[in-house]
Amino acid sequence: MGDAVGLAAEFAADAEMLAFTPGIEVVAEVTADPRFTGGRLARTSREELLAWLAEFRLVVG
Repeated sequence: MGDAVGLAAEFAADAEMLAFTPGIEVVAEVTADPRFTGGRLARTSREELLAWLAEFRLVVG
């Protein structure tokens, strides 16, 4: 998928999570989207993934 990169962040406490500020390069938050869970994502076709990304206004060249 070109330069697409996934990032996961884990926190020991809610306060750490609430204080976290993602960098400017973070363009989509997909934590609550079940399509982006490990199992489902692993079985997703390229075409389906591109359609999902387009919903976030992400276009892969």
